[in-house]
Amino acid sequence: MSFECRLKSAARPKSPVAPDTMLQTAERQAAKGLTEDARNLAIWLTLHFPELLEGWLLLIRLEAVRGDTRKAFAAFLKQLKRHPDQEAALVALAKAYRALGYLSKPIRLLQPFLEVPSESCLKHRSQAMSVLRDCMLASDSLEDLQKTVLSWSSEARTDQAYSQSIIGCPKDQLQTLSTKDVVIDPDLSSLEALVLIRFAASPPIPCAQRILSGPVHVKPLADLLRGFTFEELAGQTGSGDQASLSGALAMPSPVLKRIRQTGAYIRAETTHLTKWQTALRDLPRPLVGLAWNETRAGLMLDDYRHLLDSLHGFSGTFLSVVRDNARHQLANFPRVTDCGQQFESLSDLSAVLSQVDLLIGPDGLPMHVAGAMGRPAALLTQPAHPWYWHANNGRSTWYPSVQVVRTRRFGRWSNLMPDVTEQLTLAIEALPTSRAFLASN
Repeated sequence: MSFECRLKSAARPKSPVAPDTMLQTAERQAAKGLTEDARNLAIWLTLHFPELLEGWLLLIRLEAVRGDTRKAFAAFLKQLKRHPDQEAALVALAKAYRALGYLSKPIRLLQPFLEVPSESCLKHRSQAMSVLRDCMLASDSLEDLQKTVLSWSSEARTDQAYSQSIIGCPKDQLQTLSTKDVVIDPDLSSLEALVLIRFAASPPIPCAQRILSGPVHVKPLADLLRGFTFEELAGQTGSGDQASLSGALAMPSPVLKRIRQTGAYIRAETTHLTKWQTALRDLPRPLVGLAWNETRAGLMLDDYRHLLDSLHGFSGTFLSVVRDNARHQLANFPRVTDCGQQFESLSDLSAVLSQVDLLIGPDGLPMHVAGAMGRPAALLTQPAHPWYWHANNGRSTWYPSVQVVRTRRFGRWSNLMPDVTEQLTLAIEALPTSRAFLASN
């Protein structure tokens, strides 16, 4: 069946609804793991509102989950050619390439676009700059990023607040981040913030107490940091005693590269560490932590079945380190010990991770905490990796203790796991056994 025929056969809403509302519904469905429902609605949107570019971008992301974006992307390209706003179309094309794992193509598209100071381009510049910055970070093109930012900052623009958040970075930004109260920018996700907190939390200041302010969703991060108390970010900030976390990305690239290699900047709190050392002491080594996602299209616990079945002679212990609703997936996996049931805060997570010999999981908070602690881990990701999972020779450049295991294609994780099982099996089999662990301690 042609892609156009599948468009026409997709489920339709029973009553007229504003396309933006329908798009939000589809995004929520995708976030909840209702990928087929979201896909049907995205298909309907692209058929009846073909100028809604975000609908096409959602459809392409959802088709990637199915493992084949060729037909959707071809239809998207046809629509871009006749779209009335060609600047918006160009930015959407860059976003689509990024979603498919390309990095150089969006950069080649957007660099010339940002060099044109026309008024018609200004309304799309913030989005274009965000995509360009993301691609340059994901490809570790830090020098090119800073050249582009500085070039753009020299032009006259009306969006001073945005440009200040991207560019405004005093020469002593590292010292400022290390000594002043820290503001987590509202546009940073919790995971991005945890990556960049390295520049504020390392090295820790003895006996100092600072404020970490940001949107409420980043509040749990304060449990991981010594010397910080959290305050919810309210309104604009501009105090000289505050430093914006995103300003770290404006540091000279040699400084960025040097600081991100400085090792652990999060440590387990003593009380929680003692509790979990006692709880895990008698379990057979090695201790292998497992993390997974709560919903599709993420990696589910059942997707590990191929790996677990391949480890016939494994004499160690698998530990679950998830603490949210994803724990219900443990019902069919008696081999996996549920640590998350006893988690009261991220301090428990960090204490358990300090004891595991290896963590395996997708992009998520457990993997970032392990990386920030310098603990050994194996990240599972598909081609369109977030910027912070750039790797050199299979090792994360932002979290040197993390091995990055990237699939060569998109698709459902149940179909992709056989491709990476051998690599994970070798990593597990190289871990010390209980006898070797006891002998070394």
